[in-house]
Formats: sequence, C-alpha cells, structure tokens
Amino acid sequence: MLMALLLPPGAAPQGYFDQMASHHHHAAMPAGAGGPGYPPVSAATHASAMAQMNAAAGGSPISPMTRTTSTSYIASPLSGGAPGSPALQHRMSMMVGGANKPTLLPARNFNAEMDAKALRKAFKGLGTDDRKVISVLTSRVLEQRLAIKQAFDANFGRDFVKDLRGETSGDFRDLLIALLTPLPELDAFYLHKAMKGLGTNDTTVIEIIATRTNGQIRAIREAYSRVYNRDLETDVKSETSGDYRNLLVALLQARREEGKAVDAAAAKADATALYRAGESRVGTDENVFISILATRSSEHLRTVFDDYAKLSDHSFEKTVEREFSFNIQAGLLAIAKHVRNAPLFFAERLYKAMKGMGTDDSTLIRIVVEHCEVDLGNIKDEFYKAYGQTLETFVRGDTSGNYRTALLGLIEQDTFDPEKDAKALRKAMKGVGTNEDKLVDILGVRKTTQRLAIRTTYDQMYARDLIKDLKSETSGNFQQALLTLMMSPAEFDARSLNRAVKGLGTTDSVLMEILCTRSNMELKAIKEAYHKEFSKDFETDLKEDTSGDYRTLLLTLLQGQRSESTAIDVAQAKADATALYNAGEDKAGTDEAVFIRTLTQRPINQLRITFEEYARLCEYDIEKSIKREMSFNLKKALITIVRYVRSAPDYFAEVLHEAMRGIGTNDDTLQRVIITRAENDLNAIRESYFAQYDESLEAAVESETSGDYKRLLLKLVETALDGDYMRDTEALTMIYQEQLRGLNNGVLPPNSTLGFGMCNSRVAVPKTFKPLAPPRATVKPYPRFNADEDAKALRKAMKGIGTNDKKLIQCLSGRSYEQRMAVKKAYETNLSRDLLKDLRSETSGNFRECLVALMMSSAEFDATCLNKAMKGLGTDDTVLIEILCTRSKQQIIALKNAYRTLFTSELEADLTKETSGQYLKLLLALCKAERSDNPQYTTEEAKADAQALYKAGESKVGTNEDVFIEILTQRSYERLRGAFFEYTKLVDYHLEKSIEREFSFNLKRALVTIVRSIRNGYAFFAERLYRSMKGIGTDDASLIRIVVSRSEIDMGNIREEFTKTFKQDLAAMVKGDTSGSYRQLLIELVEEERTSPEEDAKLLRTCFKGLGTNEDKLSQALCLRTTAQRQMILNAYNQMYAPRTIVQDIKSETSGQYRNTLLALMMTRSEYDAESIHESIKGLGTDDSTLIEILCTRSGPEIKAIRESFRKLFSKDMEQEVGDDVSGDFKQLLASLMKGERPDSNRPVNPKDATADAQALYKAGEGKVGTDEAAFITILTQRSFAHIRAVMDEYAKLSQNSLEAAISSEMSFNIKKALTTIIKVVRDPVEYFTARSQAMMKGLGTNDSGLIRMIVTRNEVDLSQIRDRYLQLYGKTLAAAIESETSGDYMRLLLRMVEEPQR
Repeated sequence: MLMALLLPPGAAPQGYFDQMASHHHHAAMPAGAGGPGYPPVSAATHASAMAQMNAAAGGSPISPMTRTTSTSYIASPLSGGAPGSPALQHRMSMMVGGANKPTLLPARNFNAEMDAKALRKAFKGLGTDDRKVISVLTSRVLEQRLAIKQAFDANFGRDFVKDLRGETSGDFRDLLIALLTPLPELDAFYLHKAMKGLGTNDTTVIEIIATRTNGQIRAIREAYSRVYNRDLETDVKSETSGDYRNLLVALLQARREEGKAVDAAAAKADATALYRAGESRVGTDENVFISILATRSSEHLRTVFDDYAKLSDHSFEKTVEREFSFNIQAGLLAIAKHVRNAPLFFAERLYKAMKGMGTDDSTLIRIVVEHCEVDLGNIKDEFYKAYGQTLETFVRGDTSGNYRTALLGLIEQDTFDPEKDAKALRKAMKGVGTNEDKLVDILGVRKTTQRLAIRTTYDQMYARDLIKDLKSETSGNFQQALLTLMMSPAEFDARSLNRAVKGLGTTDSVLMEILCTRSNMELKAIKEAYHKEFSKDFETDLKEDTSGDYRTLLLTLLQGQRSESTAIDVAQAKADATALYNAGEDKAGTDEAVFIRTLTQRPINQLRITFEEYARLCEYDIEKSIKREMSFNLKKALITIVRYVRSAPDYFAEVLHEAMRGIGTNDDTLQRVIITRAENDLNAIRESYFAQYDESLEAAVESETSGDYKRLLLKLVETALDGDYMRDTEALTMIYQEQLRGLNNGVLPPNSTLGFGMCNSRVAVPKTFKPLAPPRATVKPYPRFNADEDAKALRKAMKGIGTNDKKLIQCLSGRSYEQRMAVKKAYETNLSRDLLKDLRSETSGNFRECLVALMMSSAEFDATCLNKAMKGLGTDDTVLIEILCTRSKQQIIALKNAYRTLFTSELEADLTKETSGQYLKLLLALCKAERSDNPQYTTEEAKADAQALYKAGESKVGTNEDVFIEILTQRSYERLRGAFFEYTKLVDYHLEKSIEREFSFNLKRALVTIVRSIRNGYAFFAERLYRSMKGIGTDDASLIRIVVSRSEIDMGNIREEFTKTFKQDLAAMVKGDTSGSYRQLLIELVEEERTSPEEDAKLLRTCFKGLGTNEDKLSQALCLRTTAQRQMILNAYNQMYAPRTIVQDIKSETSGQYRNTLLALMMTRSEYDAESIHESIKGLGTDDSTLIEILCTRSGPEIKAIRESFRKLFSKDMEQEVGDDVSGDFKQLLASLMKGERPDSNRPVNPKDATADAQALYKAGEGKVGTDEAAFITILTQRSFAHIRAVMDEYAKLSQNSLEAAISSEMSFNIKKALTTIIKVVRDPVEYFTARSQAMMKGLGTNDSGLIRMIVTRNEVDLSQIRDRYLQLYGKTLAAAIESETSGDYMRLLLRMVEEPQR
C-alpha cells in the first residue's frame, strides 16, 4: 500500500504524510518558476497552454493560476529541449494542440475555497461522501489539487492529507494521496519503495529513470534527498551492479542532449559505433551502448535506430535482446521503446500491470496519475491498437469500488468529441427505455457550441433528428429543458419572447428580463431568430402588445444602440447624473425621454459610475427616484435595467428566487435563467443567491424540482462558469478611483469603492438578519517597530527618579501583543532585566494592572482572570460567564493550556470545585471546545435547531437543559445566528426571552450571554463596558479585562455600538470615570488610529481652530506620516476647507523654526530641495555649502525632480539661476550635476571601465603638472555611485594616496569641497550626513535651516542609522545634541522625528 510504504527510512507510518506535506507545501510561484527541479516554462507559454487546454475541454480560455508547484512534469522526456528553450515551449504547446492528449484538464470554474469546503463537508459526520471526494480530486489538475489542500489546511486548521488518510483506505487511499503529491516526490517515493527492503523492483526503477528528462531527473534527485535524507545515486549503486548499475548512474547524471536538430552524419556514426560494439565483434562493448543511449536526444536516437536497421538485418531492439540479458537488457530496451513510441511503452506497462492473476496497483496508479495531465489520451489510443480493448475496460475488470471509480474519473475525462457524444446519446435512447442519466451527463456539461456540434454530428451519422429523438424519448420539464439546451441562446430567447406576446395578455416580466439584460449583438441575433422562426418582425409584435413610454423604452433597447465601450468617463457620469436629476427630482413632472435615452444608450460600466454619482448628488439611490417619478411597467423596466447594471448576478439571483418562491414554480423562468447564464455568470449568481437568501441555489432547485429534470438543472448549476463579472468590477473600481483622484486634486473622496452587488464581497451574508461588520481592532502592529529601540526607551522611562508614564503608554499601547513580547525579550537580552518586574515596581494601581495585562497573551490573561474569580471565598460568576461563554473554540483551547501552565491545575477541575448542577455542565461543555468551525449551514438545519430548542423549552412542561447546552455549545456561530432568527419566526420573540422564562440564576445568565454575544458580540461587550462604568464607582477589573482583551480584535466595532446604544462616546465615558495615566492608557487602547487623509485633515483643522494652536497634536499628526501621506493630507485639507490651505494655516498659526519645520514637512523632498537651493542663491552672496550638500548627494532622477520642482515653484530654470551665482570650475561641476545624468547604482559595474577612469583621474591629477579639472568633473558627476566606489578602489592601487587625498592636494576652494563631498557620500553616506548634522549644531549658534533639512530629508531614508552613528562618533545621542541646541515646540518636533524615524 502506498500509505504504508510512502515513508522515509525509520519513520512511523502515521507521520509520513505530515512530513510529505511539509516538503511539498512550497510557497506559491508564478507561472514559469517551474517548482523545485522543474524546467522553467515562460509565463506566456504557460498562459497559452492553459488557454489551449481549457479550449480543448470546451471552456473559455482561463488565465494562468498562481502555481503552488509546477505541472509541467511532462513524462515524454526524451523529446529534448533545454529548460526555457523553444523546444520545451513547443513541447508545452504540444500537450494540448498537437501530439499529446491529456485526459484531465484544468477545471474551468476552479475555486479552491469552495472545493475545500465541499471536501470538509464530505468528511464530516458518519461515513465519508466518497463520491464527492472523487468528483473533486479527479477533476482538478495537480496545481489545483494542491491549492485545495492549502485552502483546506488554512480554513479549517486541519491537515487535508491526514483527514484523507483517516477517511479512506487501501488502493483508493493510495491513489488519492498520489494525486496530492508533487510529481518529483511521487517518483522519489516509488524509487525508494522499489529499492527498500529485500530485493529491488528493477522494473519500476527502469521505468522511472530511463524515461525522465534531465530536468525531471534533477527534480527527483532533489526530492529524494529532501524527503529521505539519502542520495539517490548512492542508493542505486548499492542496490544494483555491473553494466546495469553503470546505465542507471549514467542516466542519473542528467546529461542527455536536448534539442530537436539532428546531425545526420553524427547519427550514422553512432549507429556504426553501436553495430561495431555489438553484432560485428565477439563480445559486446557495453560502454558504447550506455554512452550513446544515456546521453543522446530522442530525436537523434530515432535516427540512429533507423540507420542501424540499414546496417543490420534486424532492428536495434533485436540486437539488444541478442547481445544483452537481465536488467541491462531491460534498461536499454526501455529507452529504445520509449524513444520509438512513448505512449505505446506506457500502454505496455499498464497492460502488464493488469494482465494475469493480480494487479500491480502501484504501477497502475503511478502511470495514470503522472500521465493523465499529459498524454494519457495517446496511451489509451495505443492500448486499444495493441490489445484490442479499451484501457477503461481493463481497469473496470481489474479494479473495484471507489478505487475503480476514481481511476476511471482520471482516465475517461477526455477532450470534447462530438462523434463520441453522438454515439453515446444514440445508445442512451436506443432500444427499450432511455438512459436519462447519460443524457444529463453529456448535455448538462457541454457548451452551447458543443451541443450544436453534437446535434449536427448526430443528424449526419444516423440520418435522424436529435431534437425529434429527444422529444420522443423524454417528457415534461425534463424534455423542455433538454430541447432548450439544444437551441442557441437567441432561438430560446426568441421563443420566450413570442410566448410572452402571443395570446391574451402580455408577460411583461419576460420582456423586461430579456430586453433589458441582453447586449446589442444578442438583441440582433434574437431579432433574426424571431424572424426566422415566426416569419415576422418582433418589433411589430412588440408595438402591438405595449404602449406609451414603456413601449418606447423596449423599442429603443431593441434597436441595440447602447454603446459597448469599456472605457469610463467620470466627468460624463457626473453630467448624466445631473441630467437625470434635473429630468426627475428637480422639476415638476418627469422628462422620461432623458431616463430612456441615458439608460438605453450609455455603456454598462458608464452607467454604474453614473448611478454612484447620482447617489452622491441626491444622497439616495437612483432606484428610489425612479420609484417616485415613474409608474407601472416603465418603472419596473427602468428598475430592471438599474439592478442588472449594478449587479447582473444579484439581479438574476432575485429572478430565480421569485421563480421558486411560494406555491408552484415558474419553470420557464427557472430554465431560462439557468440555461442562458450557465456559460456567463451562473456561478456568481449562485454565490449571490446564497448571500441574499441564506440558501444555496442547489438546495432551492432540489426542493422545487424532481427527477431527471432536477438532476439536469443541478448538473448545469454545478458546472457553471464564473464569467468576467468579478474581474471587470474590480478593474472598473480602480479606473473609477483613478479618475476621481484626477477630478479632485489627487484626493479620493469617501465611499468611492463601487458597491456592485452582494456577490462582490464573496461572503455568505444572510438577507434574513443583519450581518455583523468585519472586526476592527484599535491596537494594530506598529509599522515602524524596533524592539531594541522600544526596550531602551522603556528602560530610560523607568530609570532614575520618577517614571515617564507617557513613554510607557506610547511604547506599550501602540504595539501589538507579538511586538510587546519582542520588546520584553529585547529588554531581558539587552539589559539583563525583567520588564514585567520593572513595570510592577515602577507603577501602581489600575495603571499597573492594565500594563501587566498588556504583557500577557490573551490566553494567559483570561486564565489569570478565571483563576482570580475562583480563588478565595466565593466565586465571581460574572467573570466565568463572560470569558467562557464568549470565547471561540481556539481561544478556549489556548486558555485551558495557559491555565494548566500558570496554575499547575486543570481548569475543569477548579470549575467542578467552585460550581455545580446544570451551570457546571454548561461550563464544562464549553471547556470541551467542541463548537463547529464550519460556517456553512442550510436553512433546514437552522430550523431544526430552532424547533429542538422550542420543544426542549416552551412547548413542554419542564425544560430539557441538555438540548440547550448541546446546541449552544456545539453549533457554529453562523448556524446559531440562523437558528436564532428561525426561533423568532417560530414564536414571535427572541430566544433570550424564552431562556429567561425557562431558566434561573447562573445557568440563565450564561445561556443569555452565549446568545447575545453570538447575535451581536460588539453590542454585548459595549453593554458590559457601560455597566462597568455607570453609577457610583467603576468596575475597573471588568473595564481592563474587556478593553485589553478586545483591543486587538474588535474594539473599534464595540466603540461604535457603544455610541449607537448609549448615545455617548466610549472614550469620553472612560475619561469621566478614570484618571491619570490609567485613563490615558485606556483611551489609547479604545481609540482607533486615523486611517484616511480626510481624518488627518480634520484633526489638523481642529489644531488650528479656536484660541491658540494645539502644537503637540499638530506635531504628532505630521511626524507619524510619510511624505506621500502628508501630500495626501495636504490635498484633502485644501479640498475640504477651501479656500483655506494648510500652508496658509501653518504660516498664520505658527512661527519661527517650528513653522519652518512644519512647512518643510508639507513639501515633497524635491520641492524642499528646490526651495533650499532657491534660498541659497537669492539675495547677496551664495550659500555654497547648501548647493554642494544637495547637488552632490542626490541621484540623477532626484536631480531631475528638483529641477522640475524649481521650475514649478519659481517659474525659472534652476541651471541658469545657479549658474548666474557661481563661476569657474565650480560652475562647470554644478552644471554637470544639474543635468541629472548620473546613472542608477543598480547597474552592474564594469571593472575595465572603473580601471580606465581611475587611470584617467590619476593622469589628470597626480600624474601631471597642473590638474585637468574637467576629467574629474566628468567622471565624478556622470558615473554611478557604485562605479565611483570601484574607481576609488582602483585609484588606491595606482597611487599611494586615496582619491580623496589626491583631490584635496590637487584642488582648492569650492571645487575641492564639492568633489570631496561626492567621495564622502560614495564611501559612506550615513557618516557624511551624520557629520553634516553635527556641523549644523557646532560652535556658536545653530544652523537651523541646515538642521531641519538634515532631519526632514533623511527621515525616510537613513535617519535611524544617522542617529546610531552620531552616538558612535560623538559620544552622545543626536536627541541630546538637539535638546541642547533647540527649544520649545521646535525642539519637540525635531525630537519626535529623531526618536521615531520613518523606515
């Protein structure tokens, strides 16, 4: 058995697949990466192959998926082609378009998450749904299967392979596990198995090693070494001997020539060499055979074999049989046969695996699994030719049960063949009775074009009409659905429209559904089909059956005049929205023509944007306006267009729901939507249906239909395609936002993510009760986190007299738990102190309790609270209930482990001592952590739970507590929410009311807590917080417990619910009920960080408003943002508070160097540099040091950006302005720098060029009398920094001086300063800017403009490194130097930037 034998040496069987999973669970790689040991395939080739494979299956082309591992492990190895070569790419395309015929192709509608959920469901409960497991795993290619495994493991916290192993057995299990094993590891497994124990399975060894490509051999060797910690070549040598061993070792070197070109002379020479080494001499020179057959390409070998036959009386294979024996003979024959005809070789291997007594299941599994995605179709053809029976027939006869079904699933899934399908249909309808299952299996999975091809082929092959045969052999809705499938979409729509207008009355819903949702091309085809079928124009019938504006709308749609451009124009959308508003809401009466013209002629994408803009304009939806302004069918038709445009999947989900709601089913509509959308967006409709109605579309169809008709509709739903809806919507959103930014000065307005329907979120949210918003934490990982720096800051805050509480709050409240633990570890490692002990000794009261709580994991904190609640006299049941009744399964498990570790006692044991009765039973049931993780459930399940709760309580005398305990502790949260809703429908009041009637004391409180926390956990904790603070006194333990435990989960939502319920802000209530550092710490934990430029802009505005300016908040808001973020804030501020600008407000509300620093922060780096250069040259004199510092240290692109900013800011040319203020060689140097021609340092350095430049500089300076400054200027201003670094090294070899020393001795004044600056920046930029920072503060007075420039421009580059270097060079911190040289808000602003530099 594969399961038992797939083990590394010495490993226990049970643990093997855990190890295997860890080996093959590689990180996702883009197409072409090829996976470990695989030949790389270009992304374009991969995309082409995938598209061809899907087209061959009858699907629309699909984009290549991110690859978990490569599936290009093509087992036709001797066909040549080096990795990435045209030959290999050709071989990839041949997989689908030429010689190779796979039987398994990528699933057209692949969704790893959905497949994982289906498999999880298949494993749950009594028994395993083997049929579902087979249907999923045998219809997905390897990369899809591995993606399913990854999704399963991630979503359910389980190991898919372990579950598979536990739920299946025998050959069936071995086959499924092989399907989940990357191919190099699968080959490695079979080789290891073949050589393990007594004896060697040489047939397997030969089959694998003799038939793999170089790339595959390398991949197998790597996998073998990784999985078994052994060398494959060493094992082969130890298990074989003689020439056979030599052959295998030669093949394992992976040195086969790869290329399709054949040298005829070389081939003839090899044929002669083989002839002379065998037949023409006494004895055999085996080395010649081995050398040629192990190293020549398959194309070359085929020619060699043909040439050999001309030299000898018989074939090359016959010679091998005569000249060799035993395993060497088998190995050489395997190579020869594989080269001649690879599919025939494997067909023979399969035949031998099944003939006679018993079956070689390992070989059968290996070949089917490894070839089904490559060339199993070819192998099947050769099998039939050679043995007169199909491979499927042999497999059916030699296998049984699920194993047989799974194998046939891999073998029978072939490419579309209309002749084969026509034969199968004829057979299904021939004779007595009809095989309806076969009709469903064929027609339910084929595309429209394929079904029409089948119809034509059927008519030609049997001179019979397939339609007539279907009519005569079937009946009812099943017949109607089959006949519908055999029509083109246009024919079906035409017939539906005809039925809608003929006879008495008109079915307007059909007219609207079809005409309002079809494209121009579809409408044209419908009109043609209508005329062909009914010999009259549809317009005529439509005019007769409709009237007024409604008729005008439908006729306009029928003209097919809608623009089908995919481009969008937000400005036009705004104009259209205004026109619609003016035509309706803004006037007496309604101009219907404007609505009709806009909604029938604008492109779909454009209308989506128009509706969004209309909502912005009116503050309500356009649908509401249409309902107000229109009436009757015109209103319904316009709303149909709006809903279809907004979300086609949502619209059709609603149509389907209406068709099946109430008594009876509208089968015409049901068939029309499912069949016409099956190849478009039915899968998205399916997801939307579940999202809106809390019931799967399949379940609804199953309950409303029956028999063969039901099976056919379900087949169509299960094999539906996604279409481009989701991808198009996401792309449209990006374009929309981009244009909005353009129209709003780069600022994205609020609510500018398009909300095109519920299925857009891909989340199952029941329509029947309000969904909970996604959790929002108030404490998140700090993006610029540095554990060592935080540890130093905390030590400094607690050292000496007094404690800097503000710093403690800043470091600990603004870090996630993982970051706080990293700080704790750094504190202990770097300072040899215990952070927790220091916190306890340096703080007190509730502030200390809160800090200590922050230093625990959630599980440790919960465990501590529980222990405290049970310790001493009495038990605090409120704490027990709040924690145990609101924690998830995973949290319960973690807190039990933490409890055991912290208190060396079992939680359950302590609970048993402190509680009793049904209350204890409930708590112990919660401690078992048996709550289901599966979010999926059916309405029937929810109803059953509601009924069970009702029967256990309200409907009987007495109460069955066990039912309540079982359901409320074991069902998933999602299912319980559904059950609560169903319970309310059943009895007209909430479950909590029933619990309060039926239960008492702690059991009642606990059950109500479970229900309320599940119904709306945010509201539950908001109420608990309110109770902890209302009235006299504060329950600080509860306040700390909830704030600390929820701050990294959902405190943002709790705060929102708090405001909604109690009409006051949580932070404000905390502020009123607490004090001091404790209050400030809690406020930091409950307040959310601002997440948008608009929020920052509002904060800045509050800083400027009123008397005085809040400099502290102003500094904090701007320092914690990057330059790019500050630019977004600037744009948002200027837009929101126009005509005010943030620069004007900074200038008017602040002063001095503080103002200058703030203004510097509000510029881009290039603007600030341009401003600094302008300041350095204006007025009398020139600040040469500033010019040198900026121009000599910036890259080429940065210089160009500075020039452009200078032109925009001052409407002048920077080169000319600077040139007017300098002269001589210095002027030439700056002019050369200002061209911005310095190359990127990422470009590789040419050593020869560096040597040449070093020689040129030596000759221009030290090597001559006088100095050629031009050579220095050219080389040092136009070469990359990396190149100059190499030049410096080469110069040192030529001269006894460094290049910097040479410049100092050869140059003078500013030219020397500038060139020396370049050398210093090249050698060590951090040291250069550190020295510049020191220079700004050295001596009398401080160069504040230079200091500001240093701090601001290096803040997002290397300021943290400059800070560290400053301490090394000058023996004190940069912060201390700034503190001694500056003061006030200016000092605090600089210190904030230095202490928390952007990284």
